Amino acid sequence: PKDGFRVLVVGDDDPESEPYGLNAYKGTKAAAAKLNEKGGILGKEITLATVSAGNSSEEALKYIGDELKKTPVQFIIDVSREDISEGVVRAAENAKTPVFIARDGNCRTGVGQAKGKVSPYAWEIGLTRESEIEPFLTFLAEKRSKPESEFQVLFLSGDYPPDLETANLARKTSESLAFKTN
Repeated sequence: PKDGFRVLVVGDDDPESEPYGLNAYKGTKAAAAKLNEKGGILGKEITLATVSAGNSSEEALKYIGDELKKTPVQFIIDVSREDISEGVVRAAENAKTPVFIARDGNCRTGVGQAKGKVSPYAWEIGLTRESEIEPFLTFLAEKRSKPESEFQVLFLSGDYPPDLETANLARKTSESLAFKTN
């Protein structure tokens, strides 16, 4: 709606994905209720919708692309499987709609972008071994740095060896770019 802020929660048709979609919807609904109590976002009431991305990246590109053409959406929360999510992200990129990818898997910050570039529309839950780390951090620094504060990178990681490897790679990359790390 013209006076609303529409959030689309996207899942897939895999029964194993059902808990992700249900939890994402419940969490988004609770957050929207709290924000709406305080006037919404920029004075606009937050409304929610859900849609299935289907069973493949190609179906997701079509279904989500059609949904975005039919009804404007200001933000997408994607909880589809990683092999389906790529289509969701491409549809969001095509529509210039921000999408937050809420499940682990290959980082899709570079979907549809030239190598070494990141999308200003796609945001992942965290950095993975497949992340485009250097351009992602550079992009963040350019967008978030302020003259009165130093851009910092904070690392949160599990103690599983691949997680530690990812955190170490991101830390080394951050430090090579002269960012302060914690």
